[in-house]
Amino acid sequence: MAENNFRWLILACVWLLIFSVYASVLSTSVVLGEVAEELRLSPSQAGIILSSPLVMLAVFALVGGFLGDVIGPKRTAGAGGLVLGASSLLRGFAGDFHAFLALSLSLGIGWGLIYPNLPKLIKMWFEEVGTPTGIYSTGIFVGGTMGLAATPSLVQPMIGGWRAAFYAWGLMALTASLIWWCLVKEPHRISGPRVREESRVIGIFRKKEIWILAVFFGLAGNMTFYVVSGWFPTFFMEKGLSTGAAAMLTSLVTVISIPFVFLIPLASDRSGRRKPYMWVSSIIAAAAFAGLVYGPEQLYWVLMCLIGVALTATFIMGLIMPVELVGEGSGAAASGMVISVGYLIGAAGPSIAGYLREITGSLSSSILMLSAVLLLSAGLVALLPETGRKSG
Repeated sequence: MAENNFRWLILACVWLLIFSVYASVLSTSVVLGEVAEELRLSPSQAGIILSSPLVMLAVFALVGGFLGDVIGPKRTAGAGGLVLGASSLLRGFAGDFHAFLALSLSLGIGWGLIYPNLPKLIKMWFEEVGTPTGIYSTGIFVGGTMGLAATPSLVQPMIGGWRAAFYAWGLMALTASLIWWCLVKEPHRISGPRVREESRVIGIFRKKEIWILAVFFGLAGNMTFYVVSGWFPTFFMEKGLSTGAAAMLTSLVTVISIPFVFLIPLASDRSGRRKPYMWVSSIIAAAAFAGLVYGPEQLYWVLMCLIGVALTATFIMGLIMPVELVGEGSGAAASGMVISVGYLIGAAGPSIAGYLREITGSLSSSILMLSAVLLLSAGLVALLPETGRKSG
């Protein structure tokens, strides 16, 4: 197979793997009520279940990146896929909170091994990485949508029960991993000598703009999204909607993101600005979250679409800006720090939301917390320099 054609096969494998990751991870929230009832979980324990994969992602993304440099992205991501798929499948056999938590942590380890190695593999095969990165990133949103929407409407009715749903998505991830091992290759290149860059990494840790961006990415790009995907099905059911309607409303956040993951960076490049897309989106999302608490049910669909577009903007800008803040030479270290800190902050969101629900008896307080978080995020943008081409 010619190299030009083979690289698109590689991209298809990357897409399939990241699709299976997000379908497996986000399907948890849709069946969380059934899991909590059968395993007798408290709201705080349910929140810990939702947060645990994110904690492991944040920790093991650093490990996965290091292993990818040593043994290659194919092997590292492939191993992560097997770990994630097996963990997802075995969660269907869990009999108590501790077993379910251990498998959720293991799932997060697999996620952490996969995530940092996908852009590395794309960089090895494509000279221009923007288009292929945009293509495989749609797997995040399509996979998330399928995990949220197809689990109650298709997977569970076909095979029955929350346990069977984990069997199905686990088998999907294992299948994607086996395809990965069979088809994915790394290009044969002679690598130059490895250069130690400890001083550059230390410099990244001392750069306050990176810390500010990491906090913004954690609050506006991750905490909000994982509270939405983790708790919003329950929130809408508290409002009187059916399980299917609640899942469909929640899935709008990922559905609407699919085109905007292309359109927002394109608009930002053409305008030469990054910051307006960050603070305007944060304010829009803050208002939309408040509208869900105080507004009529007829506006839910519109508000969830607005939230989806706004969170796409905050997430994508958080991935674009690190390399622009520090330059290409230290861009990988800066991106790794932003992702690790951002996902650690994001991991706290579902647990905090669960705790607020436990002490107030409603998720409305958790939703209003998101509005406050986003207003704080909009303020953080003012502390960042403009990195677009019109930065002068």
